[in-house]
Amino acid sequence: MNKKTKTKRIGILSVPTWNKLQMNEGLVKTLPAHPENVETSFQGLPNGVAHFTISSAQVETYIKNHAPSQPAELIVAGKTPIHHPQAFATGLGKEFADYAKEASGEDITHLVSVEKDTRISDPILWGIRCENGGESITRQLIHVKENAEIVLIMTAESPLSAKGFSGISTRIILEKGANMILVRAQMLGKGFQVMDDIGASLEEDARLKVVHMELGGREVFTGVHAELIGKRARFENRAGYLAERDSSFDMTVNVIHRGKESESEIAYDGVLKDRARKILRDTIDFRSGAGKAKGDEQENVLLLSDDVENKSMPVILCEEEDMEGRHGATIGRLDEDMLFYLTTRGIDPEEAARMMVRARLQAVARHIPDHATEARIYNYIDGHAG
Repeated sequence: MNKKTKTKRIGILSVPTWNKLQMNEGLVKTLPAHPENVETSFQGLPNGVAHFTISSAQVETYIKNHAPSQPAELIVAGKTPIHHPQAFATGLGKEFADYAKEASGEDITHLVSVEKDTRISDPILWGIRCENGGESITRQLIHVKENAEIVLIMTAESPLSAKGFSGISTRIILEKGANMILVRAQMLGKGFQVMDDIGASLEEDARLKVVHMELGGREVFTGVHAELIGKRARFENRAGYLAERDSSFDMTVNVIHRGKESESEIAYDGVLKDRARKILRDTIDFRSGAGKAKGDEQENVLLLSDDVENKSMPVILCEEEDMEGRHGATIGRLDEDMLFYLTTRGIDPEEAARMMVRARLQAVARHIPDHATEARIYNYIDGHAG
């Protein structure tokens, strides 16, 4: 492994809060100093979709020319923000974004552009293959123009016993009326360190649905930041995760409502077992001017052993009176009656637990609009959750 970088602060909450449980931010103690650009492959690109590679300087110019501004307020909900502002915000924040930009020896960002009024019905598959001991990073900028529609499925896979580092940084621009489904299916070996960062900007009537399946990895950090700038912009996030065998999973989701009648829906379904640790910090933030906006967050966690650590911090911030915001959570253990019922019918306890895990994660996987990818996810779950 390469020489490591110093500790990074990631997934920082927008405003400070009670910090006895040390949840205001995530700390990444080590990252590879010089990860390589990972090879990516498309399974064909349809007409109306273009793929280029550009430099970091070109990315900043592109964002300035095409993305609406994201104001960095000095005061949020009566408090001074503690996060590091970015010109185009991402879930893991500025320190990881800077790392992703500077650490790689090759200054390459993949630009995917979808032309105006292009409607792609079949999913575009984008595969990333990681090898044992590999340290790789990839950056993308996705621009879906006015009234265009696209489904992009990104998979990251490796040998089952592999270890290494995988970093992904994605920024998304959705113009007026654009519609995008982004699927992230992470099925890496249990020895991987994983960093997955997303930032999105939505204009009027734009819709973004992110489906996250985080199934592998030893230390996993994911972040999503969505700016609902236009009127009636809608963001949906569906996340499923499996953390087991001393692994850690850290999630940050920020949704900033700026446009009138904007909507967000966030849902998590996860499984923890065998000394796994999980932290979730999610914020629904209604900024001034987001009248009649709605935000909803729900978390469902299944605990399969007594030695897990489960922390959640849902936050609702409000500068607008005419809005609706709610959050809820259910935390449960393996149903003893169901387990007894299954064992009396010849199903051993390990297989019964595997069935319960699959059922919990299926609630998220069914949102993936590609049966082949969904099947690979179930195969991964069946091979690991026992």
